[in-house]
Amino acid sequence: MDRDRIIKQIERCHNLPSIPTVAMEVLKIARSDDIDLHEIAALVSNDPALTSKVIKTVNSPFYGLAQRVSTISAALVILGIEAVKTLVLGFSLVGGLASSGLRGKTQIAYWRRSLYSGASASLLCQRMGVPQSEEVFLAALLQDMGILTLMQVVGDPYLEILSELPNWSHSLLKREREALGIDHCEAGLLLAEQWNLPAILAQTIRWHHRPEQAQKPYQQFCHIVRLSSLCAEVFMGHDARKMVRHVHNYGGKVFSVGPAVLDDLLADVGKNTRQLAELFEMNIGQMHSYEDILAEASATLQDLTLRSQMQAKQFKVEAETDGLTGVANRRKLESTIETEFDRARKFNRPLSVLFIDADHFKQINDTRGHAAGDRALQHLAELLKRRARPMDAVARYGGEEFVLLMPEMAMGAAVALAEQIRAAVQATPVDLGDDGAPWPLTISVGVSSYDGLASPYRAGGQLIQAADKAAYAAKTAGRNTVRVFSPRPKPKANTP
Repeated sequence: MDRDRIIKQIERCHNLPSIPTVAMEVLKIARSDDIDLHEIAALVSNDPALTSKVIKTVNSPFYGLAQRVSTISAALVILGIEAVKTLVLGFSLVGGLASSGLRGKTQIAYWRRSLYSGASASLLCQRMGVPQSEEVFLAALLQDMGILTLMQVVGDPYLEILSELPNWSHSLLKREREALGIDHCEAGLLLAEQWNLPAILAQTIRWHHRPEQAQKPYQQFCHIVRLSSLCAEVFMGHDARKMVRHVHNYGGKVFSVGPAVLDDLLADVGKNTRQLAELFEMNIGQMHSYEDILAEASATLQDLTLRSQMQAKQFKVEAETDGLTGVANRRKLESTIETEFDRARKFNRPLSVLFIDADHFKQINDTRGHAAGDRALQHLAELLKRRARPMDAVARYGGEEFVLLMPEMAMGAAVALAEQIRAAVQATPVDLGDDGAPWPLTISVGVSSYDGLASPYRAGGQLIQAADKAAYAAKTAGRNTVRVFSPRPKPKANTP
């Protein structure tokens, strides 16, 4: 929609709530240089329902007065004109706004956020000794009334925007401007100006998302309302731990308030909001204490951590496993052999390697296809796993090459096992999964061993290279055979 058109509709819309007469008169008298408390008392007392709400609020734990108040006149004397004016405006404006705009879950979410913000702003002002705390409280309560305004003017398309963004933070402003050319802060200011609200209310409603852009006299109030809205989000069910971090960061950065102080404040916010909901006769759904929210967030975090650990473990397994055959891949082999080699050297124990190369493997791919070649590799990997001991490691080294790593196995036993594996492969033709005959697969095997401190090997990778050379010798000798790498003996040191 066009921005100018929306602004004109806001200015002319008959469905928007108008400020009640009693609230207008109270504002008018409050602006006068010669304030008559009796005149204000008489004016408010003409509205029995409003009078009852104000007196009930004054006597509630929200104010914590030592003595009970039974008349508006007494409330004015004890609390002052600003507090009573704010209560009159609050009940009048909230009552009008609540009867328009949102419905159902969206309405409950709106007023829940508003009451939590109001309670947070009130507590912040009390603990920071901020003047005009009543008006800051009301500004926090009404900060998002532009949302109700846009809902009335734009209708269902705006409701769709709200449903896209359950967390009404800066992302909502951006989405509003993209779709409408105006955001709810601007819309709220337009309505506040129509109602002729005090500048502190109008300016805080306009700039509560961007306090740094407000005029200097109102920046502190805007920052308090901004922090109050972050406090409210803690209770709205959107990643409570993340929102608590936002509260801590903002409170520390702007007001130099520590996390412990803010946590105490959040604990009181839950209690005060319950009282506010009763005073304003608002149904804002089920409310939870700050402690319950943190406990639930901790349980969720533990669940997420467990899932993350399981996923990380799964990713690690996948990163170290050959996807085709299910045995270890070359990366895993290279790390494992260095660990085993260090252990063998430290304790002077044997360590042997078999390097297995499938003979004439290219012929399988060329004559029966790559899927048949995959079946042959899977067959060979399964046979090696069956022959390996629990302590051994089977790995695909690359292409049609495999390695069998065998701790605690000396050269003689390794050669014997290599021959057994070679014979087993030759005796077991491979079903390639097509209509052709089983393939008579054979292998060439190279053997290398570390047999103690007299061995010339200085790293596990050298053992693999040696076994690879022996496998190449087996292929050169006609394939389907076993060859052993025999390193030159370590030269003896010259004796004097």
